[in-house]
Formats: sequence, C-alpha cells, structure tokens
Amino acid sequence: MSSVTPNKEVSVSSPREPNPEFKPPVSASQVPAPLDLELLNQNLGVEEAGEILKLFVVSSQDLIDQISQAITSRNTTLLKEASHTLKGACSSIGANQMTRRCVEIEKANSNSDWIALAQLFSELVVEFEQVSRFVSGLQ
Repeated sequence: MSSVTPNKEVSVSSPREPNPEFKPPVSASQVPAPLDLELLNQNLGVEEAGEILKLFVVSSQDLIDQISQAITSRNTTLLKEASHTLKGACSSIGANQMTRRCVEIEKANSNSDWIALAQLFSELVVEFEQVSRFVSGLQ
C-alpha cells in the first residue's frame, strides 16, 4: 500500500521578473566558425583554401586515430608526435580551439595524466567533428 502524507504543503513559485542575466539560446547562424576562414582565404585564396581544408580533414582523422591509439596504449612518444603534428595543422588553418586542445594534450602527456588525457581527447574529437561538418558544409 502506498503512503500519502496528509496536509503536505506544495510550494508554487510566483511569476518572477525576467532574469537580466538570461541569454537566449544562440542560433546556428550566430555560432562562430570553428576555424578562421578569413585568415585562410587571405593567405591562400578561396579555391585553394577549400582544397587545404579537405586535406586537413583527411590527414587530421589519421592523427586523431594515432592519438587515440597512443592514449589507449599509453605510448607517450607517439602521443607527443601525433598531438604536436595535429597542433601545427590546426594552427595553420585557424582551428584555434583544436590548437588549444592539442596544447593541453601535450601538457597532460608530459605529466602522464592519463585521466585528463582521456577527457581532453574526447573534447578534441567533438571539436574535430565540428570542423569536419563545417568543412563539408562549405563544399
């Protein structure tokens, strides 16, 4: 048998004034690009930038696979090489968030912080997926 609590007071919130700190959700058109297209277009031109971005996606997937393998096997040498190479590639196309994540991975690797590395790698994968989707949307 279920138990019912008699005379239990229920709190009902009254309408409140709008929160001045509330920010409405950001629409897709307001989300900044995950890479610096302006810089890339200035340095390479629009056509060549598109080709470079396609190449970036393919080569970066290989590097991300190497980083995953290195973390799984706790291979600090492979992790150092792959994350450093990916950092350079990200920096060259203006994928600034991915560049910062690679720097964090390098730092965690130098401290052998495998727990942090697993988290940072997960974040890197999400950021790479954002860049990949963005690049595929440009074509």
